[in-house]
Amino acid sequence: MPAQKSYSQDYIGGCRERLWAQIALYDEADADAVLESVFFNNLVIVLEATFMHRDRDQEGTNGNALGEVRVLAASLMDDGVTMGADPSTGLDAETSVLGLAPGDEIALTEDDFVQLADAFFSELERRYGEA
Repeated sequence: MPAQKSYSQDYIGGCRERLWAQIALYDEADADAVLESVFFNNLVIVLEATFMHRDRDQEGTNGNALGEVRVLAASLMDDGVTMGADPSTGLDAETSVLGLAPGDEIALTEDDFVQLADAFFSELERRYGEA
């Protein structure tokens, strides 16, 4: 599949609404802390997969939230718990949304995910959103 250079606002908005709906269901379930990190770690993979065909060159190498989600999802799919590294993203723990460095445990809370998803969608709309 060719790389996506843009996404319609309808597509981006629909994806955002589906994620927020899943968060609302989680909140209604009154889940415990153990489920929280499993659920929100998995939502990172869902977020990445939803936009996985985005053009990497357009994504940039300035350590933005798009690259952070890419590295998080790859790390979670690789070993499930440990933050990996991808030098091509320019990701730096000091300036990233979550502040995770290679080797850190990935155990997102709801607040972590919401902050990451907000930054991801903002960057996605800026770089890939159709006018």
